[in-house]
Amino acid sequence: MDFFDLPDAELKDADEFLAYVSNKHQLSKEAFRAKFCDACISRNFNSPIFTAVVEIFSYDGFTADRYRMKKARMNSLTKLFEYLIAGDIGIEAMGRKCRSALRNIQLSLVKEFDYSARCSLVWTTNYFAYRCRTCGISPSMSLCSSCFTAGNHAGHDFNKFKSLAGGACDCGDSSVMKESGYCRYHGPDKINNRPSPPEELVAPLRCLLPRFLPALLYSLWDLCSCVDPTNLTDEVAPPLFVLHVLHACGWVTQKMIADVLIDRNVFDQLQKDCSNTTAYKDYQLSVATNPGFSLPEIIRNQELSHRTLLDAFIFCTIKLRFPESLVTFLIGLLAVDEFKEEFVQSYLNHYTRIASTVMISARTRMVTEWSLQMNNRIVHISVQLFSGEDLALRMVRERHLHYLLVHCLLNMCICCRTRLDDRSNMVVNCDGPLIQNNVFWPFVSDLGNLVSHKSIVDVFVEDDEFLNSWTEVLRYMQFMNCFVMKEGNHIEYETMAFYHAITLEIEISANLMWNIWQHYRHPVSDPIQFFDAYMASYRLILLPVGYYLI
Repeated sequence: MDFFDLPDAELKDADEFLAYVSNKHQLSKEAFRAKFCDACISRNFNSPIFTAVVEIFSYDGFTADRYRMKKARMNSLTKLFEYLIAGDIGIEAMGRKCRSALRNIQLSLVKEFDYSARCSLVWTTNYFAYRCRTCGISPSMSLCSSCFTAGNHAGHDFNKFKSLAGGACDCGDSSVMKESGYCRYHGPDKINNRPSPPEELVAPLRCLLPRFLPALLYSLWDLCSCVDPTNLTDEVAPPLFVLHVLHACGWVTQKMIADVLIDRNVFDQLQKDCSNTTAYKDYQLSVATNPGFSLPEIIRNQELSHRTLLDAFIFCTIKLRFPESLVTFLIGLLAVDEFKEEFVQSYLNHYTRIASTVMISARTRMVTEWSLQMNNRIVHISVQLFSGEDLALRMVRERHLHYLLVHCLLNMCICCRTRLDDRSNMVVNCDGPLIQNNVFWPFVSDLGNLVSHKSIVDVFVEDDEFLNSWTEVLRYMQFMNCFVMKEGNHIEYETMAFYHAITLEIEISANLMWNIWQHYRHPVSDPIQFFDAYMASYRLILLPVGYYLI
């Protein structure tokens, strides 16, 4: 009989499950783990112990019909996973720089093999980070306190700030900061001749991750069917908490997790195993749903085709309204170059779904707290991708990122427009929920990251079609929130629409055009096309009201 078929299984703790699994094979838990580790090291995948463990970590291992049973299964399987990869020392001890006193051999722990070129620390809101303008290439460059202290920034132009949307440390990233600002722990020279960890330490994890991650993903598919977004706390999703601990162990575990997430064979096997389940069919139906945005031909094809676990994890992140634990887990793996490339491609494939989710979530005036935090977490992701010039420029040229951003803004304007006069002139409704809830902020933030680089602005001003789309967005803001002077008694206060109109104009229009002007304020530059696009747009604005431009 299976452990979870016992009458009181949901009342038993995880240690009883460990004892049950080992006793089933007439072994102590220490002997059971030793045989499993030996099978992983020798790659004896036909071993009875290895086969039994693989069967335990099936794709539906974290799911159940009843909540209490689901919680019991998650806790028990997560405890087994921790024990198999870390033993009695505990999974959190794997990340400490010390020697194991619980083994007969002097085995270094995983953290001692953390020779990474980049810092992978991720923080959330209200974290105090540093920004050095002397060392920074991108204006959004930021450093964690450890890397800043371990670097040489004496006499530099730096400041300490409180993060409002979360962020990640850029130490070691040559696309964002100069090498002179790297701390003594990070940089390309730190990965030369780095030692490999012993197989005894990493083989169990390498063998279990291709079973553990698909099981977690399948449980997220089950969560996605809920009406309200779920806050993925340690209690709700203990497997995700374990992955955060493994991420903290450093480059070795990060690379193993990232490799499984982008391995197409792992995702193909998951689809084959669960092809007839309701959760998988609901997921497939949701993936096939298109937001129906009005887009130009160059980016019109927005059909999704998931090929890896990463694609599905990003989709679940969107469906669950960007839970913080899932967002920080994925961002923390961007230090792995192969993963970052796959991530940015998948993120752009899902961008219209992100825009649609933001707009749908903000269509109520009584917006919830998670909806307010969602914009911050979207910016938290995209700033890691588009603040570096090389990657951002490549995405503009290859994936037409600038078209995607401006047309998301344009579709937002279309969704919240109102009639200005009896001549069918339409403007943004500043009193509408989309504007009140700052739906535009994630897209404007991404545009702001792009226009901070002159090479990308050069692409903008030479693209007539893009400029026409951009000025069409600005056109919706002309004459918005018009005031009519009244005499006599009047209301004692104005609506918040006045504030929203000013915010909208500053964020979408003034800030971006100021950044563009910064690149072209010198006499050597002559952006005639940029000026022509604005003139063409103004003609369209003024002709219906009886004015003519030559």
